[in-house]
Amino acid sequence: MKCDAVVLAAGKGTRPWPFTETVAKPAIEIVDRPLIHYVLDFLRSNGVEKVCVVVNHQRETVERAVRDYGIKARFVEQKEPKGTGHALMCAERHVGDDFIVVNGDLLLTKHVKLPERSMVVVRRPHTGEYGTPIVKNGVVVGLREKEPGDLVNAGIYRLSDEVFAHLSDLSPSPRGEYEITDVLPKMGLRAVEMRSEHWMDVGYPWDILSATQRVLHAIPERRDGYIEPRATLKGKVIVSPDAEIRNGVYIEGPAYIGPGAVVGPNSYIRPYSVIGRNARVGNAVEIKASVLMEGAHVSHLSYVGDSVLGKGVNFGAGTITANLRFDDKPVLGVRRKMGAFVGDEVHTGVHAAFMPGVRVGPNAFIFPGSVVYSDVPSGERVAGIYRTGA
Repeated sequence: MKCDAVVLAAGKGTRPWPFTETVAKPAIEIVDRPLIHYVLDFLRSNGVEKVCVVVNHQRETVERAVRDYGIKARFVEQKEPKGTGHALMCAERHVGDDFIVVNGDLLLTKHVKLPERSMVVVRRPHTGEYGTPIVKNGVVVGLREKEPGDLVNAGIYRLSDEVFAHLSDLSPSPRGEYEITDVLPKMGLRAVEMRSEHWMDVGYPWDILSATQRVLHAIPERRDGYIEPRATLKGKVIVSPDAEIRNGVYIEGPAYIGPGAVVGPNSYIRPYSVIGRNARVGNAVEIKASVLMEGAHVSHLSYVGDSVLGKGVNFGAGTITANLRFDDKPVLGVRRKMGAFVGDEVHTGVHAAFMPGVRVGPNAFIFPGSVVYSDVPSGERVAGIYRTGA
């Protein structure tokens, strides 16, 4: 089977930790779908019927997500992390002479058509965190790395099989990696511009919050679950089948309540919140601009603000996520409001508290009354004041 596209989904994705410890980055869910589904939407809009997906880290989570999407797919393992160019070479015998290559960890909410020999660029000022394409007369003639610019390499290309000859002649970088970006300027690719609001690289845990906002604006409202008569829903609120909204609940949209989720009684869900599949929000709980992934429980007297809670997280009564510094400076230099990022199956006792911007690895236990000031390793047991490097 020759494939029409290659999806690069093998990277370990260390920056979005703690969530990439238990799933591959392309399998992280944004609202109600794995990230890679938005990539596959883009490919289908460009006529792709068969994809080759390059996998490695947590490969089973990527394979499951692709199969759930329902597209013909072949999975190829990149056994060693030798860069994007090497990942593409792993797929060489599975593609024809014209194919699309796309990074598997992008959020794409609207699509552009790719002509032959083309590359997507996004007009967006940046400080050097992205590659900067150099475009002359509509053709990409160079790529600058780690330099500020007004264009971003979007990680989406339509290539010919000529790329493999260039990659085979490529020397490894100082890190020992072969990068696709080192050969693209040799291929005469036409620059195709995509609007910045329709493209996003989900690179850090807090990017899940920004990506969630974009998707909530893009998806239509529906109210299919059971809503008790004294619940109040204002604005766009998506209530999935088998969800239950109990009396005394106040929800301000845009917000999403997933299948099987239970909200209330007497809880407050503020805009840009996602209560995932089979999650639970109980009495006197406030959720503000946060994501509760599948099976997360915040059942009593708690506040969760600008935070992401992984699958199976359980917050004991009175657990608080602080989301604003006393000096009002941006948390981690990124966002003014930022709470906690809590990996899968973390449990807290009563009256636990997280300071702004902390990350907690999967399967950690936070004992009653603890205050977490620093990132917590996976499986750690925390009691009292937790502050590392002080």
